[in-house]
Amino acid sequence: MVSTEQYEALLARLNKLENAFNDMAVAIQRCVTSGQVQQLLAVVQADLASVNSDVDALEERVTAIEEEPMT
Repeated sequence: MVSTEQYEALLARLNKLENAFNDMAVAIQRCVTSGQVQQLLAVVQADLASVNSDVDALEERVTAIEEEPMT
């Protein structure tokens, strides 16, 4: 026969295990795959290349403006 203390301890342990399982399930849902990281990296690299191109174009325009004689 199980005593009241043993029963309560068993319930507490079961509750802790359930909480740990739920936490693990949430962590798995939030986890990303390496493929998703690679896709994100490709998007970021493309955006960075676009920004670099814009910066280069702006530098050329500023240089052209600076080289114009002032009247």
